[in-house]
This record gives sequence, structure tokens and C-alpha cells, in this order.
Amino acid sequence: PEKKQKTSAGIFSKIQKRTVQDLGYIIPAVLFVLVIASTIHEIFYMSNSGPLYAIADGFNYLVFISIFILARNIPDFFMGKKLVKVFLYIILLMEPIVLLQQAGVPFIYTMFASWNSAIFQQFNYMGYMLCMALLGFVGLYLYEEEKPAKKVWYLFCIALTTVTLIYNNTMGSILAVTVSLPFIYWFYYMRKHSFKGEDFMPLVIYVFMVLMGLLGVLPDAQLFKESVAGLFGDIATLIGMDTSKDIGQIGTSRGQLWKDTLERIPNHPLLGHGPSGFTFENAITNMDSPHNEYLQVAGFLGLPCLAVYLGGLFSIVWKAFNKISEGSEVGIEKPNNNHI
Repeated sequence: PEKKQKTSAGIFSKIQKRTVQDLGYIIPAVLFVLVIASTIHEIFYMSNSGPLYAIADGFNYLVFISIFILARNIPDFFMGKKLVKVFLYIILLMEPIVLLQQAGVPFIYTMFASWNSAIFQQFNYMGYMLCMALLGFVGLYLYEEEKPAKKVWYLFCIALTTVTLIYNNTMGSILAVTVSLPFIYWFYYMRKHSFKGEDFMPLVIYVFMVLMGLLGVLPDAQLFKESVAGLFGDIATLIGMDTSKDIGQIGTSRGQLWKDTLERIPNHPLLGHGPSGFTFENAITNMDSPHNEYLQVAGFLGLPCLAVYLGGLFSIVWKAFNKISEGSEVGIEKPNNNHI
């Protein structure tokens, strides 16, 4: 019986691993078909932004799917780490530009006259980059075991990125970092089963810098303080503590965008309104996005596409958990070629 039990467990483990591996190809293939179908549906049956915009935005989605496939097939851990570092240092190079713009340096404003934040025309785009860079540097710090000088360098990068994030004032990205950091530490604990005092330095630096911004120690951080105050005001509205404001007004009127999107999804639940989506007349003038990833997929591409998209995200997390568990069981100190 014991031998049969071990054999059954081994077979189940192989099936589980194979299923997760296959999802990496099945999910993009299904998404590819749904995006094409939604684009064709919009061109022939809808009259939103016109066929040119539908094809262009549909192509963007196909590019994202291609990047997902390429990312899943990076040959080994060390190649993946190099690619992550290239991305992080490109963002790091842009951070001084944001800070110099904030300081009002004339040369920078002349050089980047049409840009709102660094090289981006919309400061939220830089906020997304800073969010990913900050989490990436925290990860590099935690798993750097060989050179103390590198750990100090990563701490500097974390401090600089946090300050830039504060001055860039993208509240969504600040929220994303704040929520994600505990998960990064949780994964680290699953891998190592213990913490050292120095492991918490990135967390201390992040909290310290944010508090400096809130307390007014950082110069000209008034916008950041107002944004945080507005966030707490929105939370009060959501839970019913503040009835002076309508839910549609929360998140700089994003609440209205979400309400409008939810009302439109039932009109075309299977294929959505097409990749170029729709415009909102009631919220912010000429807005063409719900400003919510899941609502946008559901509204533009349909509910089946949202289900497959969520399945793709879940498959990544599932695979990561399996790899962490494998590493913990066999006592792997350094990731092998198959380690996420």
C-alpha cells in the first residue's frame, strides 16, 4: 500500500506539473483567438473608434501575449535575472530626470519640454515603471548573498526609487508597492524559513521615506500628502463613513468610469466592445479606458477573455509556489535552471 501511495503521489505530481506547463501555451493561444474574434466583431458590428483603432489596439494585445510567451521560455534563472537587471537600470537612469523636473531645472524642462514625467507624456506610466523597479530591487537585495557591497547598492536604489515614486505621485503605484512588499517577504520566508535582521532594511527604508514625505520633511511633497489624504477620504466614502461624496467621485472620478463600464459589460458579454473599447461621456472628458485592468479586459474583450486572463495570472502564481515548495523540500541554496 505504501508503494502504491508513493506511485500515485508521483503520478499526480507529474500531471500537476505538466498541466501548469501546458497552461503556458494553451492560455496565450486562447487569448490570441479571443482578441482576433473581438477585433473582427468590433470592425464589422460595432461603431466605436473605427477599424483603424480596433486593429491597432488589437495588435497591442497580441504583442503583450507574445511577450508573455517569451518571458515563460527564458532558458534559465540567470538569464532571467540579467534581463530583469537591464529593465531595472533603464528605469533607474530615468529617475534623476523626474527629480530634476520636480526641482524645476530649466535645462531639463527645455530638453523634455513635452514630457510630463521623465520620457513619458503621462506621469502614471512612469509610476508603473517605478513600482516594478522598486519591487525588483527589493527582490535582488533579499536574494543577494555573495557581495555585501551589492546589498548596499540595492538599498540606495530602493531609497532613490521610493523618493522618485513619492514625487511622481502615482497613488496606484504606491498602493501596489505597499500591498506587494508583504508578499515578497512571505515568498522569501517560504524559501528560507527564517529572517535575518538585515532582511528588513528595504522595508525600513521604504516606510521611512514615505513617512518623510507625509511629515513634510521632503521638500515640496505637498501633492503626495494631498493624494494620501484623498485616498483615506475615498475609503471613508466606500465604507459609508463619509456620505458627502458620491461613489462615482472616488479616485479622481475613476469610480464613475468603473460604474459606466459595469453597466456596459452586459451589452456585449461574450466578445466585448472591441479592443478600442468605448469613450466615457459622464466622467472625465474624452476618457477611453476604465482605469482598471480587469474591467478593461471584460469591457473590451469580453467575460470569457477575462476568465482566461485571470487563469494566466493564476498559473504564474501556482508555478511560482510549486518551485518555492520544491526548493524548500530539497534544500536548494541557489536556483537551478528550472527555478523561478
